[in-house]
This record gives sequence, structure tokens and C-alpha cells, in this order.
Amino acid sequence: MVVKNITTDQSALVAFKSCITSDPIDLLATNWPTATSVCSWIGVTCGIRHRRVTALDLSNMGLTGTIPPHIGNLSFLVRLSLRRNNFHGSLPIELSRLRRLEDIHLGFNNFGGEIPSWFGSFTELQSLQLLGNNFTGGIPVSLFNMSKLEMLNLYKNSLQGYIPEVIGNLQNLKTRYLDKNELSGSIPSTIFNMYSLQMIDLSDNQLSGLMPLTIFNISSLRILDMAVNNITGKLPSEMFYHLPGLEALYLSWNTFFGRIPSSLFQCTRLVNLSLSHNYFEGTIPDEIGNLTMLKMLYLGINDLNEIRLVGEIPPRVGDLRSLEIFSLPQNSLIGSIPLAIVNLTQLKLIDLIYNNLTGTIPEIGNLNKLESLLLAANSFAGFMPSSIFNISTMQTIALSVNGLSGHLPTSIGRWLPNLQWLGLGGNRLSGPIPTSISNASQLTVIEFNFNSFSGSIPDSLGNLRNLQRLHLSNNRLTIGSSSSELSFLSSLTNCRNLTKLTFGRNSLSATLPTSIGNLSAALQDFSAHGCKIKGTIPGEVGNLSSLTSLNLDNNDLTGTIPTSIGRLTELQSLTLSDNKLQGSIPSELCHLKKLSYLYLGANRLSRSVEMSQV
Repeated sequence: MVVKNITTDQSALVAFKSCITSDPIDLLATNWPTATSVCSWIGVTCGIRHRRVTALDLSNMGLTGTIPPHIGNLSFLVRLSLRRNNFHGSLPIELSRLRRLEDIHLGFNNFGGEIPSWFGSFTELQSLQLLGNNFTGGIPVSLFNMSKLEMLNLYKNSLQGYIPEVIGNLQNLKTRYLDKNELSGSIPSTIFNMYSLQMIDLSDNQLSGLMPLTIFNISSLRILDMAVNNITGKLPSEMFYHLPGLEALYLSWNTFFGRIPSSLFQCTRLVNLSLSHNYFEGTIPDEIGNLTMLKMLYLGINDLNEIRLVGEIPPRVGDLRSLEIFSLPQNSLIGSIPLAIVNLTQLKLIDLIYNNLTGTIPEIGNLNKLESLLLAANSFAGFMPSSIFNISTMQTIALSVNGLSGHLPTSIGRWLPNLQWLGLGGNRLSGPIPTSISNASQLTVIEFNFNSFSGSIPDSLGNLRNLQRLHLSNNRLTIGSSSSELSFLSSLTNCRNLTKLTFGRNSLSATLPTSIGNLSAALQDFSAHGCKIKGTIPGEVGNLSSLTSLNLDNNDLTGTIPTSIGRLTELQSLTLSDNKLQGSIPSELCHLKKLSYLYLGANRLSRSVEMSQV
């Protein structure tokens, strides 16, 4: 009889193998030989007593195929894991015969159809993970008959409809993932009736209504994620007194309003706090300093202009010594950045853009893990701290639209091997652009526009091979006295990913080199208005096949409009007004089907092209 039973298991597995259509590294072909016991096959575990198959684990093997009904004959199976493969199709009803199952993990495959209602017959099941598939329809009510279930993971499917009220029947449930589906309706109050619940994730759905007050019942809750829904209302003032073990709270991208409850700051075990993209108002309580374990703080981007967080940043943020993410953008915060921020040596991100902050930027050179410093669109003044250019981990510096003054350090770039974005536009910075900036070899964006930089534009910019956007307009830049051409343009031909190049409103008084036609094929925006550029427009400009905007107005250009501009089929805006151009307007401009804006006035052109032709 034993031989027959193990033979039954072998037959079931052989049938399973026959349904595999792709086994890229021949795992089953070489490790499931029929001449040996199935108990020695890879991914197969047998029980000691009955020598029957108790576990089938073929996770992460790159297999493609379907599940045959024969698997339902593995009557002693306790654990089934096929996660991270390419299985597809529906689940055969014969699986419902596997009444001993305690653990099912079919995550990250391509199973489809509705979740079978017969899952409810697995009375011994403790973990059901169907994440990352293509299941549709609603959540079967029968799932909530599995009274021993501790883990339910339906993340990232296409489930729709309401969350059933009977979800509260799962009294032993500890972890529930229903995120990244299309669930709608209100959150049933019964969802918080499970007194063992430690983690619940309902994010990225279409849930609405109020936060159920029954959340007060779950003192065991550690992680609550309801981000990216349409949940609304005020958070009850006493809410967090009942959640002493809370470690992570994610409520971003909803429509909560009112003040942030002071009880939140009694959750001293909190590590991650994200409340951004709501309608919260009022001040940030000084008690935030109680959250000494906090690593991530998102309180920014309240989505109504008239409803934002106000007041000053509490000095006690300096007590958050574990903080890595400090994000309060797009509020109405005033005052200065607390000097105590220099104590937060674990910081990786400081994001305070679009507030009303004033004062000077603290010397933060000791924050040697900082990756992003985002302080744009405030009212900071004084000298820009040179120490920020010595933080080797820095990837983004965004200080645009403030009132900062001073010079760039002559060594800028030498200690910034990871810097990708340098935004300093809209300040009062002066002095030359140091040639050492080219040492920051990962730079993709430079924004120096609307300052008072002087001296020549360094040819060394061409060494920034990853550069995508260069904005130098509205400064006092010039060219070297020995040059009659804009030589920096020739150097920029090395930047093969350049998409935007603007340097208008500088006194350059030079000619455009023919090498302009060798600039990046990806270049979309070329703007050099008001630069006193002399000479002719090189015909090679017609090589810039991706150009959508060409602005050369208010210069001293002479000669004719090159017919090669007619090859710029992506061009939407052409501005050549206020020059000394002569001759006729090329009929080739009529071929520019996407052209919406054409400015040729204040030249010496002899005739015009009817706009209906353009």
C-alpha cells in the first residue's frame, strides 16, 4: 500500500513535469529522474513517517507552464510554493482536495481568472500568498472561513469590489496585504477586529470613506499602510494612544484633513511616518522630538494652497538622531532651519522646497551620508555654505530661487563623484564658473541661470559626458578675449545625451561655430537669445533632428536664414527676431508641420511666408 501511495505521488509529479513548457536550466530534466525516489528530487520533501510528499517548493526556477489537476493527488502535501516563476492559467479545482495544506505561495507568476472560492475549504491553512499575479473579480467571502490563517497576501493583482465585512472572522490573522489592486468602497469596521493583527496594507486601491474607529482595538498593530486611496476625514485625536507598538504609518495621497493628532507623537517606536499629499494644517508639534527611533518623516505637499502646515520647524527635530529622510516640502513653514539639524548625521534626504523659510543655510558638511539637499523656492540668504560641496555621497543639490550670494568654490566637483543634479538658479551668486566642475562626472543637470556669474563659459563642461540639461541664461558670462567663436559649444559636442541648452542674456559677442551641427542628436531646446552673437547661422544647425525649440532672437546675426532649418521636422518654435538677417524667408519652412510659433520680425527680410503654409 505504501508503494502505491508513493507511486501516486510520483505519477502526480510526472504529470506536473509534463506541463512545464520551459525549463531554461533543465532543473527538472536533470533532477527528477523517474528511476529514483521522488523524495530525492529537487524541491520535493517527504515526511519521515509515511514517506509521502509533504512539500513541493520550486521557487525561483524560471519555470513556465500550468498546474495539472494531478497535483490534487498529493494528499499529504502541507506546503506548496511555486513563487517567482512563469506559471499561468487558472488553478485546477482538484487542488481543493489537499486538505492538509498549511502554506500556499504562488506569488509572482501569471495566474489569472478569479480567486477560487474553494480556497475556503483549506481549514488548516496558515499562509496564503497569491501576490503579483493577474487574478480578477472580487475577494471570495469563503476565504474568511480559514480560521487558522495568519498571513493573507493578495498584493498586486486586479481585484475589484468591496472588502467583505466577514474579513473580521480571521481572528488569528497577523499580516494582511491587499495593496495595489482596484478595491473600492469604504473600509469595513470589522477589519480591525483581529486582535493579533500586526500589519495591514491597503495602499494603492480606490478605497474611500472614513478611517474606522475600530482601529483603537488593535494594540498589537505595528504597520498600517493606507496610502494612495481616497480615504478622508479627521484623524481622531485619541487614535494613537491605543497603538503603542506602531512602527510605520503610511497615510499619504488621501484626503485627510485637520490637525495631526498630538497622540501620534506618543508612538515612540515609530520608525516610518508618511502623511504627505493630504490636507493637514496647523503647526508641527514640538513633541515630534519624542520619536527618537524615527528614520523616515514625510509631512509635505498638502494639496490645497490655502491649507498647509505653518509655523516654524521645531528645534526638537534635532533629537531625531536616527532620521534618514526629512521631507516637509510645499508647506507654509517660516523661520530658519534649526541649527540642531547638524546633529542628524544619518540624514540622506533634506527636502524643504517651496516653503517660506529664511535665514542662512547651516553648515552641514558633517552630514556625510547626505544624498539630496532640496531647499529651492524659499527665501534663504547669505553665503552658500561651501561645505555642502565636500559631501561625497551627494547626488542632488537644489538651492534655486532663493537669495543666496557668494562664489562657487574653486574646487567644486572634486569631492562630488556622485552628483547628478546641481540647481543654483535664481540666486545672487557671482564670480566665475570653476573649471573643476567637470570633475563631477555624473552630472546630468546644471541650473546656473538667473545669477550674476561672470567670466568665460568653461570648455571643460564638455567633459561631463552624462550632461542632459545645461542652463546658463541671464548671467554676466563672456568668452575669452582670444576667441571669436563660442568655443564651449564645440566642447559640448561630447555630451551625447544633451537635451536642453540655454545660455541667453549673456554678453558673449562671438559667432556660432559650425560644430553646432555636431551637438547631441537628442537636443530639443537651444536658446541663445540676447547674447550679441555675430556672424551667420551655420547651415549645420539643420543636423539637430530632435530640436523642438530654436531661439536666437535679439542678437547681431547677419546673412540669410539657412534652408537646412526646413529639415528640423520636430521644430515647434522658431524665434529669429531682432537680428540683421537678410534675404527671403526659405520656402522650406513650409515643410515644418509641427511649427506653432514663428517669430522673424525686426530683421531685413525681403518677403514673408503665409502662415497657412507653415
